[in-house]
Amino acid sequence: MDLIKESKGIHKCLLKRWEELELKNADIIKDADERGMKLTKSNMTNYRNSNPENDKDGEIHGLTQKQVLWLALRYFVPFQLAIGLPEIDGDKIKYTIPKFDELQAIKNLNKHKALFK
Repeated sequence: MDLIKESKGIHKCLLKRWEELELKNADIIKDADERGMKLTKSNMTNYRNSNPENDKDGEIHGLTQKQVLWLALRYFVPFQLAIGLPEIDGDKIKYTIPKFDELQAIKNLNKHKALFK
């Protein structure tokens, strides 16, 4: 599983940003090419048309993780990976790793078993 490539949040934000900037695939491909990133028309079309909410496999297709990361940086779609569960501590959010729970761990593994086939 590629966390960046498969991120529904990044996908939605990139689509929204391109709509906001009125960018077509050709515009994005040309800009990327000028800056040293290779994107193809078919890859961009597949990425833009991916609908993980409705597709059978629930995946986002078309681009590699490196390409999605590059596009997020290029179109200023900042993101971060947080480790742990968020908790509010006064006026701050902190992330903690909960105590190990075997039953919850097995439930999580079963919920995401399709990722490991």
